[in-house]
Amino acid sequence: MAYAADKEILTLELLPLSGVDARLVPGNRFDEPSVVNRVFGAIEPLHYATYGGAALKLVYLALGLLLCVMTALGNVMWLERRHHGREGHRSPAFYRRLGQLSIGVCYGIVIASIGLFYFDKLYPGGENTRLLGTGLCYFLLWFAVIAVAFLKQDAYHSNRFFFRIIATLLLGLPWLNGFATGDFFWQMLNDSAHSTYAWVDLVLLVCGCIALLVSFSLPKERAQWRAERQEQSAKPVDQQATESIVDTPLNA
Repeated sequence: MAYAADKEILTLELLPLSGVDARLVPGNRFDEPSVVNRVFGAIEPLHYATYGGAALKLVYLALGLLLCVMTALGNVMWLERRHHGREGHRSPAFYRRLGQLSIGVCYGIVIASIGLFYFDKLYPGGENTRLLGTGLCYFLLWFAVIAVAFLKQDAYHSNRFFFRIIATLLLGLPWLNGFATGDFFWQMLNDSAHSTYAWVDLVLLVCGCIALLVSFSLPKERAQWRAERQEQSAKPVDQQATESIVDTPLNA
């Protein structure tokens, strides 16, 4: 006989029991009064958002995303003012490499985080090695994105490229979930017990479409370079030829 739960389980804990007398094995619990366990117990609800209701979790999500966006935009503005402005005291190659590293780190976190959902559905190994595989998958994806960012010389092309990868991964998640579990989002919408998962898939599809539109709307180059090229192309051919002759250094 099954009874409906009065409260939702928010946290869980593994308690080691003796195989001889089924007594609790001391010295291996997270609730022991130590500094490390107290800090871990305080951080864990913040990390997994296992506190409060749905509204508070949405506010927590919005604040977290806002902080990430502000950090990324601030980093981009700092690099732009030093690489293409007058505030930089290093070589352009230094700021270019620093920008490549920044792009790789920022996009790598997002792509690696989304990649964990793919790993969870496609992982063929046992549960005893899942945690190790999850960590390896995350950091390998992160370092791979950083390596690709250094291979691409143009930051504007890198932004468009990585945004399209993020859009593709987000759009593919609901379909992967449907093929892996047999429950597609349009089927779960009519099921009150699983309608939440359907809405999560729909949100992923919307976010993927938004990321795809953003990738096509991002500039391909700096506005200053575009204006200079348009100004150069608008000049008469005779004037361009004259300027090229004047700018050509005379041989000694």
